[in-house]
Amino acid sequence: MNQQRVLILGAGMISGPTIEHLAQRYFVHVVDKNITSLVRTLRQVGDSDNITSHVLGEGEDVVEYARRDLRYFDVVISLLPTDIHGDVAQACVEEGTHLVTASYESDRMRELGDTARQKGIILLNECGLDPGIDHMEAMRMFDEIHRAGGKVVSFESYCGGFPSDSGNNPFGYQFSWSPKGVLLAAKNGARYLQEGEVTEIPAGELFERPSNVKVLGLADQLEGYFNRDSVGYVSVYGLEGEVKTFIRGTLRYAGWCETLSAMNKLGMLNSELDVSGKTLAEALAGVALEDLDSYSIGTKKSVAERLGVSEDHDIIKRLEWLGVFGQEQLPQGVSTKLDAFVNLMQQKMQYEPGQTDMVALQHKVTAEYQHGENRIHTSVLVLYGDPKDYTAMAKTVGLPVAYATELILEGRLNGKSGLVIPTTAEIYAPILEKLESVGIKFQSETN
Repeated sequence: MNQQRVLILGAGMISGPTIEHLAQRYFVHVVDKNITSLVRTLRQVGDSDNITSHVLGEGEDVVEYARRDLRYFDVVISLLPTDIHGDVAQACVEEGTHLVTASYESDRMRELGDTARQKGIILLNECGLDPGIDHMEAMRMFDEIHRAGGKVVSFESYCGGFPSDSGNNPFGYQFSWSPKGVLLAAKNGARYLQEGEVTEIPAGELFERPSNVKVLGLADQLEGYFNRDSVGYVSVYGLEGEVKTFIRGTLRYAGWCETLSAMNKLGMLNSELDVSGKTLAEALAGVALEDLDSYSIGTKKSVAERLGVSEDHDIIKRLEWLGVFGQEQLPQGVSTKLDAFVNLMQQKMQYEPGQTDMVALQHKVTAEYQHGENRIHTSVLVLYGDPKDYTAMAKTVGLPVAYATELILEGRLNGKSGLVIPTTAEIYAPILEKLESVGIKFQSETN
């Protein structure tokens, strides 16, 4: 048995495949503040002499807990909320331990990049599905096109995770992780490149201009919305001066965008206004009165009028199904509109026994070759969750994280340090190969 040790912070819904794979060869210590999550995950992983765990006590800080013992670990995997990664990274850099996450590089992480590089520490981010597998397959396609003498003129990528059955509920969506991050996306803006021009979508308008997206091999019509700052990845992918259209987007079933846009316009995603002690109809569907401490009681009629739609509009039906017009008082500890929505979604939009999720990722690349010949290369990954095993989201996030960690432990990334994402062949090629060996495989066509 290999004596190398991995510290995994967070035992949430996507951690099982990471723990199970790494425990086959390494000692793994798992830490979480939620005993229910930890027990559920470890029960699904199964018994192993190579796994130990710790439940954080009240007032015990996860970063300080990790810092105390970092010297005993070779790699830390942070599956915590993204706003904690920076503190974890700082501890890793100070103590000399490599770090792997599935999340986007943050400004805080970038601030630590130079110090990490000087100390020979790897901060390997964006190793999940999106971001992660999307980078890997994109770079594989670009490198192949360039080797054939072509150049990339257009790149359109859409990725999403959602129920395999769109009829499970009126939203066509269920959560295999916390709803909070998904809801906060409604308040984001975005940037993308279209025919050589940079287009910016202001914050809060993200869901007002969805695109219809046809994914190869899927019958359902999906809609896509732009994902953060696509333009920044043009240089990351080495496509400056080459690509004219560059879009990264997120997939959902039809109707999601109009509903999230309506919720945002109605102020239902406010994370600052205190609505403690209010009813659902006041806190979510009502309007703050002049004293800002009292609220009107929202009804289907009043909300429909504010949106300029009929009471039988699909948006109103979805909100009614979720419970926003209810007279129940908000639970203790739920203090903002956003918290109230998260609480409702956690109650009504989790996967039930026997229900499965799916992920879909599609890259469409237009390449120009010699003599002006254009070809469209399409690469698609569709994976369904197994009700007796892990979700598709857990596999496509958790396994790349595990495989990337393995590359560090095997010494295959010894030439790297500082900030790293999986855009070079020495990282993406072995990870894609391992994913394919467990059935996570892209299908490709060229026209």
